[in-house]
Amino acid sequence: MTPQHNAPELVHHPDHYNRGSMEVIDAIEGLGLGFCEGNALKYLARHPDKGGVTDLMKAAWYVHRLIEKADQEKLTEVVLCLLGDLYPGVNTAEIVAQMHRWKQGSQRPEA
Repeated sequence: MTPQHNAPELVHHPDHYNRGSMEVIDAIEGLGLGFCEGNALKYLARHPDKGGVTDLMKAAWYVHRLIEKADQEKLTEVVLCLLGDLYPGVNTAEIVAQMHRWKQGSQRPEA
């Protein structure tokens, strides 16, 4: 099957990712953005030419996820500082390690 000569490019450099002077992927890589940041930028950049309000909602979803993650990390940092201050003998590094194990699906211990 050969591509049609007048068909819009949908894989390599599609129009909806090439607004302005820079392709979205180049901006994402140039800024060193992570997955959520990059996807938010992608959906914001393409919304006028492809997905409209749906793309804006997708961008908002990724931004909200970033906010939730930042809030959780900050809360964890505050709690660990308080634990260290209140109980100098508490091994906060072990608490962090256990939290990571729980995030990865290990079962939490019985209360």
